[in-house]
Amino acid sequence: MNAQGFSGPDTVSVRSGKLTLKGLLWRPAGNALFPTVIFCHGSYGGTDTLHDPNQNIALLGPVFAGKGYMFLGLLRRGVGLSKGQGINSTELMEKAFKERGQEGRNVVQLEHLQTDQFQDMISGLTFLRNRKDVDTNRIAIVGHSFGGSLTLLVAENEPGLKAVVVFSPAGYSWDRSPQL
Repeated sequence: MNAQGFSGPDTVSVRSGKLTLKGLLWRPAGNALFPTVIFCHGSYGGTDTLHDPNQNIALLGPVFAGKGYMFLGLLRRGVGLSKGQGINSTELMEKAFKERGQEGRNVVQLEHLQTDQFQDMISGLTFLRNRKDVDTNRIAIVGHSFGGSLTLLVAENEPGLKAVVVFSPAGYSWDRSPQL
């Protein structure tokens, strides 16, 4: 525990199909059922070498945990601590763009939002719901950019979520993808 009354981050493992993804988990002090936030990060990888998903999640975890929320920053396939577990969707979208242009990229993006990336987030929610310290009636999902789009799709299929917060969903893609 630290002075703010929470512990973390702990590195946790989350099964998503045949993959073992990693997440960073912060937990408030005490023995209770905690309201919980799962964070759905944006795109990382490919030509983006300026942003470190582990560091970005590490900035958010203490903010939520310090307010009494358990916080899981799940690193989806091929990203950050989950590198080597599946293929990074950003790299797939960049490859599709080079080979087939914006429309090819859009197809790959929508496909991964509805399949692999979606499954990763559902696996993260299942992981949280199986914990004895999570108040399963008070789980929220927060996402940005690509993760904001994914958050909306997860929320549509998970009516038990208590809150959904998105910022800049599909920020790069919104005006370039009629499907989104």
